Amino acid sequence: MIWVSPRHAALALATGLVCGGLASRIDGMISPPYAAILGAVVAYPVLVAIWSRLPRLRRRSR
Repeated sequence: MIWVSPRHAALALATGLVCGGLASRIDGMISPPYAAILGAVVAYPVLVAIWSRLPRLRRRSR
């Protein structure tokens, strides 16, 4: 069993809902339920990987 942070689970769910909502608005090749699944399973980990590679904004202490 894998423990997932509640914050990550909520953000993955929100990403899936946004992808499903966009698929319902845009007449495309993928149906909204599948877009929501792909958003949560594929798009969210990609967003996390990109976010972790971004440089952190730090204040320079003098």
